[in-house]
Amino acid sequence: MEWKNEVKKAAMDEGHLFMGLKSVEKALKKGEGKLIVISLNCPTPDAVKRHAKLAKVKVVDFEGSSYELGAIARQPFGVSVLMVRK
Repeated sequence: MEWKNEVKKAAMDEGHLFMGLKSVEKALKKGEGKLIVISLNCPTPDAVKRHAKLAKVKVVDFEGSSYELGAIARQPFGVSVLMVRK
């Protein structure tokens, strides 16, 4: 569960965490990713994993809902996918 600490640390630093499908995919295309966390109820996990594989970014499948992932990222809303910036 070391990735949880990394996500919490990135959430404290402004601009080090991308949340949501569109922003994560856009950042992946720019090569800014370090770690991607995908919740169970992400609508298109295969597309995100495909982009991550091409960008050689580590992917973690979170065994909880988007609301639980949002809580880990210290957000008051659900987050289906998030990415820690390099």
